[in-house]
Amino acid sequence: MKRHLPPPYPDHEYFICGPNPMMDAIEKALGEMHVPLSKYHSERYSFVYGEAVMRRLFAERVVLGAGVIVILMSALFAYLRVAT
Repeated sequence: MKRHLPPPYPDHEYFICGPNPMMDAIEKALGEMHVPLSKYHSERYSFVYGEAVMRRLFAERVVLGAGVIVILMSALFAYLRVAT
């Protein structure tokens, strides 16, 4: 995710929303980038399918792909806020 976000990473606000497997992956990545918990705001949800099915479905490429989109949107809003 670092290549898609402008540093310094802890200075930005991150808004993430998604199923548990995606959220776990993004929150782990943000922690590795030394982003404090107070800087990311999350909302977790689940589908009708069970948790085990969702973990299998999102375990491959979808998790980080969807997460990067959400993070990029957060970076865009941060950029627009600074640019105006």
